[in-house]
Amino acid sequence: MQFLRTGRRSSSVVIAALGTLALTAAGCSSNSADTPYGDRASDNAATADGRAGVSDEDNKTLDDLYAAAKDGGQSSVNLYSAYAPTDPNTGIGIALKKFEDTFPGITVKSTLISGAELISRTDGETASGNNQGDLVLSGPSDIGYLADNNYLDAFEPVTARDVDSEYSHPDGLYTIPFQSLFGIVYNTDAVTADEVPDSLDDLLDPEWNDRVTFAQPNGFGPSDFSITTLVEAEAIDEDDLQRISDAIPVDNRSASAPDAVTAVAEGRYDLALWGPSQVAATQATLGAPISVGSIPDLQVLNGPGLGLLKNAPSPDAAKLLETWLFTPTAQKLIAEGSFNYGTVPGTPTPPGFPEVGDYDLPTIPAGEFSEKISALRPETERIFGPAI
Repeated sequence: MQFLRTGRRSSSVVIAALGTLALTAAGCSSNSADTPYGDRASDNAATADGRAGVSDEDNKTLDDLYAAAKDGGQSSVNLYSAYAPTDPNTGIGIALKKFEDTFPGITVKSTLISGAELISRTDGETASGNNQGDLVLSGPSDIGYLADNNYLDAFEPVTARDVDSEYSHPDGLYTIPFQSLFGIVYNTDAVTADEVPDSLDDLLDPEWNDRVTFAQPNGFGPSDFSITTLVEAEAIDEDDLQRISDAIPVDNRSASAPDAVTAVAEGRYDLALWGPSQVAATQATLGAPISVGSIPDLQVLNGPGLGLLKNAPSPDAAKLLETWLFTPTAQKLIAEGSFNYGTVPGTPTPPGFPEVGDYDLPTIPAGEFSEKISALRPETERIFGPAI
C-alpha cells in the first residue's frame, strides 16, 4: 500500500490522521496499555477472512469486478481521502491492507487530501482530462461539492443495499460507509467513568469550571458541524449555545478539535466536548490517559461519503474496493481499527465505545452541509466569537 500526503492539511485531514502524532506531542508511551479499546486490530486483521459473511450473490459480484479489473490491467486504486492512513497498520489502513490480501494484484494508493486541496486537485484533473483519482472518501462538504459539480459517477454497491437511505446520495453518487462520534472525551487520571457528565446540564455544573475545553467554532470544523446538526434537529437552541459559551470561556477553548483532544491527553483539561472520539481512542491504545464517554444530548455522528470519480483510471478496481468496504469483514475492521461506526446494520460497535442505537438525529445531506453551516455562522460567531 502506498501513502501520499499533500503539502497543506485542512482540519478534516488533521482529525482523521493526527491520532499518533498528537500522542507524541502529549509525551505518552507508545506501549499498549490496559484500555477498553480491544486488542491490536492489525493483529486481528491478519487472520480475518476477507470474504466472511458475504452471500454467494455478492461474492459473484466481487469476483466479476476483480476479473474485470485484472483483465483491464487495473493494478491499483488511487483513493483521495481525509482518512488516508499514515501507517498501514492503523486506522482505515487496516481494512485497506486486508483488501489487498483478499484481492492479490490490486493495491490501494491512499492520498491524504481534503478541503480546498481536494477541490483544487479534482478541478484541475477534470479541466485537463488528466484524471488520476479513482475514489474519494471525504466529509460532507467535500463529497457534496463533487456531487453537485458532476465529478462523480453513479455507483451503488450491492453490499450496501441494507444501508439506510439517509446515508446515500439519492442518485447513487456516494454512500457513507462509516460514521465518527463527536461527543465527550475525558482524562482518566482526573475523572472516573462514573463522574463523566452525561448531559448538557451536568457538563455546565460549576464543578467543571476551567476543566473543559472544546474547539472554537471556525466555520468548518467539528464544533461547527456538531452545532449545526444539533440545531437543525432542534436538540439545542440559542440559549443552550449561550450557556455553553458562558461556562467555557474562550481562554479555555482550543484552536482545533485535535488540539482539544491533545489537551485532555496531556492533562491540561479534564474533558473535551465535540472532540473526535476516534483520535482519543487511538491515543488510549498507545498509552495516553484518555477515554471516550457518552453525552447523548450533545453527541453527533458524522461520516464521509465514498464516491467513484468520473473517468477514473481504474474504474473496476475502484468499484471492487467500494463494494468490499461494505462487507462484514471490512465493516468490522473499520470499527476495530479506526474506531468508527459502520453503517451496515449489524456491524459491531467500536470496542469501548458507547452504543448509539437510540441516536436519532437526522443526517444533513452532504450537498446542504456547507450551506447550513454558513447560514448558522453569524449566530455562532456572535455567541462564541471569531475563530482562534
